[in-house]
Order: sequence, then structure tokens, then C-alpha cells
Amino acid sequence: MPLAKSIQLLEQTLFDRQLTDSEHQVLLQVIQGKSYGAIAQDTSYVEGYLKVVGSRLWRELSNRLGQKVTKKNVHSILNDYLLAVQSPPTLAKPGQDASIDANPAPTIEKIQYPRLDGPIPLKSAFYIERPPLEQLAYEEIARPGCLLRLKAPCKYGKSSLLLRLIEQVETLEFKAIFIDFQEAEQDTLEHLDSLLCWICANVIRQLALPINLDEIWLSALGSKLNFKGFLQDHVFGTLSTPIVLVFNEVNQIFEHQRVAQDFFPMIRSFYEQAQSSERWRQLRLVMAYTTDIYVPLNIKQSPFNVGLPLCLPSFNLAQAAVLAEKYRLQSLDNNQMLHLMRLLGGQPYLLNRAFYAMAAEGVPLTQLLATAATPTGIYGTYLHHYLTVLREQPSLVEALAVIMESETPVQIDQIAAYRLASLGIVTLEGYQASISCDLYGDYFKHTLLRERAVSA
Repeated sequence: MPLAKSIQLLEQTLFDRQLTDSEHQVLLQVIQGKSYGAIAQDTSYVEGYLKVVGSRLWRELSNRLGQKVTKKNVHSILNDYLLAVQSPPTLAKPGQDASIDANPAPTIEKIQYPRLDGPIPLKSAFYIERPPLEQLAYEEIARPGCLLRLKAPCKYGKSSLLLRLIEQVETLEFKAIFIDFQEAEQDTLEHLDSLLCWICANVIRQLALPINLDEIWLSALGSKLNFKGFLQDHVFGTLSTPIVLVFNEVNQIFEHQRVAQDFFPMIRSFYEQAQSSERWRQLRLVMAYTTDIYVPLNIKQSPFNVGLPLCLPSFNLAQAAVLAEKYRLQSLDNNQMLHLMRLLGGQPYLLNRAFYAMAAEGVPLTQLLATAATPTGIYGTYLHHYLTVLREQPSLVEALAVIMESETPVQIDQIAAYRLASLGIVTLEGYQASISCDLYGDYFKHTLLRERAVSA
């Protein structure tokens, strides 16, 4: 039996999930006796990323089988496993037929409703990689003193990538500390001292440090020096392993200009110190946000012009087609996919919701296309939420109206542009803004623009 069939059986009986494309390629070709370098030459993945994927696979197999699995012994161990299951095929030896069958999509019963918030689970088949973003992020986080910046509009997959990045951190046996500014109360965000104390409390809790913050926080020093001393003396000085501070949704701080003008230069100073201090080289920084910063910062004090920037794009047609296959929608032809891409702009959540409607709810494509931008369509509640958000901010409505009334990309107030882009409603090309997809254009034309015309 072809090697790919054997791997399919392993997915069903051992992994209990579908392997990602990178995992499939590593397992398939390692069993054939290939090195990571050779696999990199045959695929679009770089060697360093494939080593990370392989390390995770061998660890997962070791946990599932109760014995140490490595790149050298994986063939023999999996062969023994397959011999132990009912009617097993054996793994092809290096050099034998290894034709790759299409990965099976999950059954409809396993399809979960696309979430508006929260990441796609680690082992989910519905996570679509966007090479080379993942491999660049994984390689960067291994570098001492790094600063990784992830930017994407809401619901573009930042949380899903962060979840995988944290898994990689754990694979490297580093300590990951996840700070989500969405969880902070507004009162906390309005004052630097309360914000830094809140971050320290999160660090203490996640690392289980035996520290009473009240005893070490000296008000005479000021909040920035207290925070720096906390990291240097009580975190780096206590732990020998590298520390990864993951700041999610730092755009929440943009709304508080005075705090932002202290907080972000401090982060920049940490990054610079990590380039020269052996102790601070233990620190890795990750910042995830939805839009460019619109708080004025000295260029030499901003953390947004250093480190590695990664911007998560919309899915392209090929990636959207792969996602459709996960939902068992192989019957969609190229013309139908182009219609969906024009309507949804390749936005990950919107595509997932469309494919779910067709696969699990039985909504015909023609009906979906005809009703998508209406209150009764599958996006009715989702669009109404955005409508409510925009109604509460008249400046955004005015900016959106200017964009929609123009036949070409147009320059608008930059803060309004950034806020609309963070929602995924518009796309920015330099200073020029345009509607990101037909779904938003059609819906807001029949709601906001009509309301604006009536009130004029």
C-alpha cells in the first residue's frame, strides 16, 4: 500500500487528527530516509522551520506511544505500531512508492462553527498556513533579544498564529508569558503605574513566582524603573531559561496617548538593552496589534521601526481553495471561488463562515452570494455589530462615506483610516484607502450611506 495511505491510517488511529501540510511532508519524507535539507529543497519550507515541525512531531508521537521517538527510529516504531492495529498496511521502505494522496478533510460532524474570537485549536485541520510567515516567526523567536511584531486586522488569524508561536516557545523549552491587553480594565490602561503593576501580576501568576509585588514596588523609583527592576532582578535573575513576553492587542494602549508615550519607548529600551546585555538577551518580545500606531512617538524611541515586522495578509485564491477542501467543498470550481473571493476579499473568518454555511448548514452558493450583505444572510449579526460600532463613532462614518463615494482609492484622516483598517473594513495602500471587499461595500451602502443621506 502507498506510504501516503499508511500515513492516512496513522492520522485516523494514532494522531486522531489531520496532519498539517508541513507535518505531512516531514513525516512522509523522513520515513523515506530524507534529511531536513532535502525536504526543504522539495517543498516551499525552509530547513530550520522543518526541524521545528519535526521536533514537535517526534514529541507528540513519544507522548502518544509511550516511548522515545526520534527522526532516526520513527520508521521502525511506526511500522511496529501499524502491525499492531487491525488489518495494517506497512510503511513503504525508502525508495518504494510514496505517491501522495490528497489529505482527507474532516467529516461534517467534526466541523465546528467558526469562532469570532479566540484562536483555531493547535491540532485543527482548518488552520491554513501562509508561507513564509509561520517559519519566519518560529525562526525569529529562537534568536536572543528579538522583537517580533505581528500586525493584522481583526479576525485575520493573529491569535491562531500566536498560539502556534507559544507552542514553539515551549518546544524550545523557553518560558512564554501571554499578556492580552483586551483583558485589562479601562482604569488599568489609563495609568502607567497601574498598567505595569497589572503586567507584573500576570508574570508572577504565570511563572508561579514567590513574590509579593507590594514589597518590591518602590513608589519613589517610578513605575518604569520598578518594572525594569522586576524583570531584571526577579525574573531574569531567578530563571535560567529565556523569557518570551507576548503582548497581544497592544493597539488597546494606542487609545491612551500619555500611557503609550511612556510604555512604547520603554519597550524599545528593553529591545536595545537586549542587544548588548547578556542578562537581557534572555528576553524575547512579541507584539501583536491590529493597525499601525497613531500616537506620535520619537522615531528613536519607537519599537514599531525595529525588530521583525510580519503582516498577516488575506488568503489568496490557492489558500482559499485549500480551506474549501477542508470543508469537503471540492466541487466549487474556479469561477465560483473567484466570486467568493470578490465578495469576501479573502478574509479568513468570512471565508470560514461561508464554507461552514455551505458544508454544514446546506446553504447553496447562489443563495449565499445573493443574501450575504443583507440582514437575513449568514453575516447579518456580524455586520450589524460593525454597524453599531460605526454609528457610535461619527468620524468613522464620515471617513467611510468618503471612501465609498470614490471610484478610486482616496486619502482620508489617518486615524480614521487606521481604525477602519483594524476592523478589516478598508485596506490601506500607503495613504490611500479603499473598501476591502464587496460584502462591506454593499452592506454599508444600504445602511450607513442611506442613513446619512436621510439625515442630511
